[in-house]
Amino acid sequence: MLSDYECFPVWRPGPSSVENVDPATLPVSEELAAALMGWAEEFDATLNREYHPTRASPWSGTGMPSCSGAGTWQAAWRASSGPVTG
Repeated sequence: MLSDYECFPVWRPGPSSVENVDPATLPVSEELAAALMGWAEEFDATLNREYHPTRASPWSGTGMPSCSGAGTWQAAWRASSGPVTG
């Protein structure tokens, strides 16, 4: 899992690079897939499209804000059958 703007939150190694994976295509519960997408959407909402690197940081100096939705996907994962392997 990795947050990145305007991407799915799940990644896997591919033949020549890392591939972005739609959680709905994984063998996980619909609840977990939806929670992962909700977390990604919450992260996307933090993107400041008007940020310019030569101006002062739009954040408070503590870095990027944490996404509170992370607890939602973590709870859904614990309630599901667990991690996907293979």
